[in-house]
Amino acid sequence: MIVDHLKSASKYTSLNPLFAKAFAYIASVDLSSLEVGKFDIDGDKLRGIVSDKNGVMPEESTAKFECHNSHIDIQVCIRGRERIGCYL
Repeated sequence: MIVDHLKSASKYTSLNPLFAKAFAYIASVDLSSLEVGKFDIDGDKLRGIVSDKNGVMPEESTAKFECHNSHIDIQVCIRGRERIGCYL
């Protein structure tokens, strides 16, 4: 897991061939104007998801553990605060 600011995105583009496209997209749009839902950025290889829901308490999040075996998340909090936990 990497936790950083978007201004540091260039440090990570070499980690995955789609990172440069993902960060270029993020930089090119007004994120706060995107509608809630899923959309393709580069076919089925690169997708965006806009969510506007309340977070959950730690007890709820451990009931449905999130794991990524086939994709990578780049999460951007547009407004409010987000807390992300991880188990090592």
